[in-house]
Amino acid sequence: MVMVQDGPYTNAPEKPLRIMGDQQRCQRGKDLVQDLLTEKELEVVIYFFCIMYLRSIFWQCVIKLYRFMCFSSLAWVSE
Repeated sequence: MVMVQDGPYTNAPEKPLRIMGDQQRCQRGKDLVQDLLTEKELEVVIYFFCIMYLRSIFWQCVIKLYRFMCFSSLAWVSE
């Protein structure tokens, strides 16, 4: 089995991949490449959701701190 990535640009976002050889081995190579791409896509999705979750926690803390500061300043004024 031989795998060749065609294209004149080394840093192109997408380049065709040509797999030549025995049909079963080519299919196995195609499956491995597809698994690798799926794994990378999942890593990006998981990273994105982790960032969004952490941002929501951050803003919840900011809101709680703001409320605490507002209510604690009112307590000082009333005394």
